Amino acid sequence: MAGEETVELTNAVTFTGAKTSMLTKIEPRFGTRLGGDKVRFTGTNMETDHTKYTITIDGVDCPTSAATSTYVECTTVKRE
Repeated sequence: MAGEETVELTNAVTFTGAKTSMLTKIEPRFGTRLGGDKVRFTGTNMETDHTKYTITIDGVDCPTSAATSTYVECTTVKRE
């Protein structure tokens, strides 16, 4: 595929459970094509700065509005 880059990792990657985010729930499971649906991603050890998230749902950006160590929220936009 054009624009793809292959990267070979030469160092081991270590994940520490206490520092690694884990997604446990997404609510609601379904929304409308009209937008305006608030979607909450619940988990543990999440980033608290909502501006560090980029959320895309079905190829459409979902701008974030809030985040804590246990959730991040975004609001869907109208789907063309």
